[in-house]
Amino acid sequence: MKFFLKILRVVICLGLIYFVVSKVDYEPLRAILRDLRIEFCIAIIGVLYVQNFIKALKWHTLLQAKNINLSLLRILQVDFSSTFLSLFVPSTISLDLFRAYGLSKEVASKKQTASSIIVDRLLSLFALIVVANISVLLFYKTIAVPEVAYTSISTLIVFTAVVLIINSRFVVRFLSRYKATIRKYNILHKLEELRGSVNEYKLHRSKLIKVFFLSVAMQTLRIVVYYLASLAVNANIPFQYFMIFTPIVMFLVMLPISLAGIGLRESSFVYFFSKVGVLGTIAFAIPALVSLMVVISVLPGGLILAVKGLALKKQPVPAEESSVTT
Repeated sequence: MKFFLKILRVVICLGLIYFVVSKVDYEPLRAILRDLRIEFCIAIIGVLYVQNFIKALKWHTLLQAKNINLSLLRILQVDFSSTFLSLFVPSTISLDLFRAYGLSKEVASKKQTASSIIVDRLLSLFALIVVANISVLLFYKTIAVPEVAYTSISTLIVFTAVVLIINSRFVVRFLSRYKATIRKYNILHKLEELRGSVNEYKLHRSKLIKVFFLSVAMQTLRIVVYYLASLAVNANIPFQYFMIFTPIVMFLVMLPISLAGIGLRESSFVYFFSKVGVLGTIAFAIPALVSLMVVISVLPGGLILAVKGLALKKQPVPAEESSVTT
């Protein structure tokens, strides 16, 4: 079954690449690259570094909530190294696995590290959904694309429903009733412990609020990055188009329907931006340029990896357990 799903993702990925290739006129693309504005490329890298700092600050804040007191510099090192390694692994979860391993020899509790990454992901997803829905409310009248509104609203409804179900009294009672049975199965027991560790963040609402607003800032900067890329390729595209389309594209890229979003990002840009009159060649060039700038921006991670490695051989930092488990 796993092999079949992997083959299916490869087929989808190849199909998306074919869709993009068929929409691109390569003669204008050469002209776009020839006239590329370097000052905006430099600005993109600068914004990406700000994003990386915010991402590290978010994780640092969540780890502090678990009394894991590592320096922000160390978190930055792990994050840069993990992002660099994830470039070579076609998986949407590879970055998180590398991040968890990066702290595995410095943090005594793997459960606490994993829960911090999960909460970070959930808050980032919620922030993305919030930004998408605010953008729809502000700009939908000027860019009437029904698919965007449907996707934004439906993801908000589904996300809210899932969170409410997971935290419902029924689920809590079910887990309590079958706790003895769950403990017989190691993987179920580990998952139940991880759920408890995630729920401990309820004791740290101020930190959760801080991380949420940092996530909103980070998602907004992502939009700015794509807008700067449009300026770099001399495309005269209004900023509100990026406010509307970029969050939806980012959400689609997160879905496990292709290998690490390969082809999906570019094909989504071509699909949505072509609806507002943007040429397929330009719509393709924007995410392609951003991908190149991302690779350049994480090259310091390769240097950090070569000098320090991913996981340092240190005495683990103990993490104090909180009392909330439901």
